[in-house]
Amino acid sequence: MPMVMVGNKLDLCERINSDNDSCSSPMEDVVSQRAINSEVAQKFAADHGMNYFETSALKDHQVKDFMEHIIESVHKNELAKQNDLDLEQDMDQLDAEVR
Repeated sequence: MPMVMVGNKLDLCERINSDNDSCSSPMEDVVSQRAINSEVAQKFAADHGMNYFETSALKDHQVKDFMEHIIESVHKNELAKQNDLDLEQDMDQLDAEVR
């Protein structure tokens, strides 16, 4: 089962002395209403084998990327399951022919 970790509400971050409303980089000097530091979230996701996305539905930031990743991951997972099932059926058929 593919898993992804998403930090939403990125639009609540504000750069100090900047008109740019994105603070997706953990190294930037930001004033933030974040509950979790970006570096901590990225490390947690990596430690648990998950991809990590920071999104803003309000600004439509990385929402499409996140959704495409989910769809692609589910599709790959389903194909792998089908391939495993096909292989198992082929092995059963081969075993029956050998007997």
